[in-house]
Amino acid sequence: MSYTNKEHDALVSCKDKADFEATKAGFMLERKIEIAVAMKAQHMLYNDINFDDSFDKLTLLYRGLSSTIDNKLRSYGHFPDNDAMTHQLSGYDSEVDHYDIDRNLERVFGDDVMTDSESGMFVVMVKNDRVDEVKAYLKGHFHTLTFDVRDNRDDAIFTPTIKELSNWPKADEFVKEYGLIGKVNRFLDKLNS
Repeated sequence: MSYTNKEHDALVSCKDKADFEATKAGFMLERKIEIAVAMKAQHMLYNDINFDDSFDKLTLLYRGLSSTIDNKLRSYGHFPDNDAMTHQLSGYDSEVDHYDIDRNLERVFGDDVMTDSESGMFVVMVKNDRVDEVKAYLKGHFHTLTFDVRDNRDDAIFTPTIKELSNWPKADEFVKEYGLIGKVNRFLDKLNS
């Protein structure tokens, strides 16, 4: 996935590098807005769902939104220079506490990683352009850690993560910050019609 034809044409017509970067940032924000709107709509539907009736209209809409959100996240993960956490590193260390590994990664890599370890397993999401650095850091500092790397951009089970949209409360904040509730309501009205 790269730029759409419309996005490509807009980028080609940019006057200078600053205009190019601003235009590209605008496209990235538009895609984030689409994801945030779908997540907020899904969150709103969640409160009205009858989970006992798997064929209830709202339940079907909710499940459909899960697929829509996953597809939008995968698409965003392929967007050039995206800020999504596209790779998951996970594994085990028999000698070092996984939370210590998390704290080290957060200190060194900041917003380029998102840790999610549990007591029995080390897990970190990493931006595409930092994967090699994170792997090298882990191998250099945690010699007993064994881990796998998964590219989530095309994975059927896992999807990329955008840190500021990593859960419903964060998506709710994003929608509120950008004044998108009207767009969410129109999106839901369209789904319900």
